[in-house]
Formats: sequence, C-alpha cells, structure tokens
Amino acid sequence: GEPIGVLFAVLSITIAILAAFYFYVLLFRKIHEIQKKDENERAEIFSTSLSSDNVYQDASLDPMNYYQCIVVFITQYILFAIFQSRTLSTELDFDKIDGGQLTIAEGTGQTGWVYYVAATLAVMVYITKSNFAQSMKNGVEYWGSVFAFHCDPEKKSPFMTRLLLIILLFFDTTVNIVILVYIVAILPFNSSLSEEPIEFVLNLVAVFYITELDDYLPMQQHTLNNISRASDNEGMIDSIDDDDNDDDNNDENGNKEEHGEKEGKKDRKNNITQRNMQKMPTMSVNEDKSSLMEEGNEDNSD
Repeated sequence: GEPIGVLFAVLSITIAILAAFYFYVLLFRKIHEIQKKDENERAEIFSTSLSSDNVYQDASLDPMNYYQCIVVFITQYILFAIFQSRTLSTELDFDKIDGGQLTIAEGTGQTGWVYYVAATLAVMVYITKSNFAQSMKNGVEYWGSVFAFHCDPEKKSPFMTRLLLIILLFFDTTVNIVILVYIVAILPFNSSLSEEPIEFVLNLVAVFYITELDDYLPMQQHTLNNISRASDNEGMIDSIDDDDNDDDNNDENGNKEEHGEKEGKKDRKNNITQRNMQKMPTMSVNEDKSSLMEEGNEDNSD
C-alpha cells in the first residue's frame, strides 16, 4: 500500500498555511491603515464596541477568561491531533474490483465513494453556514483594531500586554484558520475510510465539533478605550492607596513625636516640682530662724 494519507495531509496543510498567510497580510494592512488615520478617526475606532466571534477574541485579558482560552485551545489541539493521526497512518490500496473500479480504501468499495461525496456536500454546507470569508474579515477587523491600539507609536502598551494578545491571536488563527481549512480539505478523504455508516456520521459530527468548540463559551463586547481607562484607574487606585499608607505612616510618626513631647513636658514639670519641694523645707527653717532672732531682739529691747 501507498501512504496516500501523508499526501492528502501535505496538500491540506499547504492550503491551510496559505490561508493563514493571506489572513496575516490583511491584518498588517488593517493595522497600518488605522495607524495612518488622524487622531479623531482613531479615537472613534477605539471607542467603537468590539464584537467577538469566538472565545479567543478577548482583548480585556481577564485572568479567568484567559485561563478558559488556554483550556479550550489545548482541548481543540488534542482532538485535532487524534484526528490527524488516523489520516497520516492511512495507506491506500490501489486494488481493482470487478475489473475496473478503484477503491478509496480497502474494504469500502463503492461505499467509500458514497461517503466521499456525502462528506464533500457536508463540508460545502458547513462552509456556507459558518460564512468562513465573513469570519476571516471580522477577525481582521477585530485584531486590526486591537493591535493598532496597543502598538500605537505614541503610546505603546506594556510588552507583557502585547505578548498576551499575540498568544490569543495565535490561538485564534491556529484553530479558526489553519485547523479549520485543514479539516475542510481532508475531511472527505478521511470520512471515506469509515467502515460503518454510523462511524461515518459520528466522525463527521465530531470533526465539526472540534472547530466549533471555541464558539460555545459566552463572549463579551467591550471597547478598547474602556479597557485602557480601567487599567489606568487601577493604577490610580494603587497610587492612592500608597499615598494613604504614607499619610498613615506620617500620622503615626507625628503622633509618636507629639506623644514624646508631651511626655518630655511632664518629666520637666515633675523635675521642677521635685526641686521646689526640696527647697521648701529649707526656706521654712531659715524663716523660723529669722523669726526667732527677731523675737529675741524685741525681748532684749524690752
């Protein structure tokens, strides 16, 4: 047998990479187009509410949502790897049956061709329903606005923020362009290898589930200006808290100094009182002596 699965896989991945390349070309053009606009037009674009097509399109970078994105991507990639492993391990037997009919896979015969046509029709219906071209256009609009905002030459966002957004962009393009195009291109061949009708139907539904798994979680609408303002407010709140802590520390230090001054005054008063108390008996004795001398003088004069 010939490893025909590898041939189909290489052909499908080539188409998927070309689609991703086309998407990135449109994305960089969109970013450059937005950055060339004047300040008022850019402000209007950044204040417009952004609509997400999937869970990966979340510029708010909420920690909980980001964790969900990582879990969903890992799940989709594992399911895709399992699907791909079967294709790569497939060998096509070019056996002739009934003197001239070529089988798609050993043991399927004409049934394999029926599966192939049915899977091709299912793919066409899926592409029409999902509107792949419009979804790609929406992705260009979304990520173009996000990166034009965060990569503005006048006011760039922190490097970590841009890195997290690039990771989300990678998740989005990998699942919704590369994997989707690959599956659409190779699905008819892969489905034709099914040995039972129920296996064919289950495989078809399961593959479509892989590409739509990131669409089931709730998606939020937000504006880039509000996200930036919220981040600035968090920074202001942190600075205010720091100032309050500094004021509290200053108040505590001031109270300690004031308390020390009061204690010093009390100590000085106590020292003065003690000295006065020590002097008082001496003064009374001297006064008694002087009074006795005066009385003695008066007696002598009498």
